[in-house]
Amino acid sequence: MEHLTLRLFPSVDAAMSYRYESGSGGWIFAPDVRPENAHFTAQHCVILFDIGFTPSSIFTHPITSGQSGRLIS
Repeated sequence: MEHLTLRLFPSVDAAMSYRYESGSGGWIFAPDVRPENAHFTAQHCVILFDIGFTPSSIFTHPITSGQSGRLIS
């Protein structure tokens, strides 16, 4: 079974820069700034999911499940 990774970043810009510089590809999950996302937004946690994840697997992942946000391809 393939091991899929994710990386945490303090901002969308930082995640996009890393993705560009590393050539890793993947999806960036940017959480909405809302009370129900407090554990994300308190830490400014943007997540880069590697290219093996699909949008549906990202939104059902234990880290993002039930959270609102947007995916950046």
